[in-house]
Amino acid sequence: MQTPAQRRALIIVLAAILIDTMGFGIIMPVMPRLLVGLMHAPLSDAARMSGWLLGIFAAMQFLFGPVMGGLGDRFGRRVVLLSSMFAFSVDYLVMGFAPTLAWLFVSRAFAGIAGAIFAPASAYVADITPPEKRAQSFGLVGAMFGLGFVIGPAIGGLLGNLGPRAPFFAAAILALLNGTAGLFLLPESLPVDRRRAFELKRANPFGTFMALGKHRGILLLFAAWFPWMLAHQSYPSTWAFFAKIKFGWSEAAIGASLSYVGIVMATSQAFVT
Repeated sequence: MQTPAQRRALIIVLAAILIDTMGFGIIMPVMPRLLVGLMHAPLSDAARMSGWLLGIFAAMQFLFGPVMGGLGDRFGRRVVLLSSMFAFSVDYLVMGFAPTLAWLFVSRAFAGIAGAIFAPASAYVADITPPEKRAQSFGLVGAMFGLGFVIGPAIGGLLGNLGPRAPFFAAAILALLNGTAGLFLLPESLPVDRRRAFELKRANPFGTFMALGKHRGILLLFAAWFPWMLAHQSYPSTWAFFAKIKFGWSEAAIGASLSYVGIVMATSQAFVT
């Protein structure tokens, strides 16, 4: 059975995952206006640049996800999670003040690194949860992903009325509050005697695919999953621009439409599947 301290720690970790996911969606409704202002270019050119920005964010998460997991195994989950939360806060603050497109690219790359906390966060949840409760706890982790994709665009769309940089400052404040709460409420979950040395070969994402190659069934599953994810992830980089060019929608309307998609996805995954 979980202790009160472990339940508080679980809330902090779930909040970190929620804010991480929200941070991705909170800026999507304002990206058209922000990029057009920075590039002094039409929306069509800004849409292509948005794809590159999302691409570098995803690439950094792919490359550094195993690294963050390895660092958590070596130094403990707490220090990695707290460092990520505070790094997120600084990064979104920098993006809010970014004077040029180059600054935005650097910030997005750094956000991808700081946001690759799913491995240590999941490991923390496993550390503090009894085996009979783990399915329930990981269900909550999945719920935070869905909730973040619903809340993030909605907040971003509403704050976009205050200016294209307002959602970045909101995300920075949320990450700072969560990190500050973690300083006082998030104990270490991995004892020193259970830690292991950091190995670069284990922190290599390509090594994971090599390991999957030994299991033909899993490899076929991933081969089917990849094009589905590729198609699914193509719309976040273009929808805000399409809605603005085709329909002239405001940031609030774009945020509401993205939240609607998140609600439909969460509902179908919870009940239809």
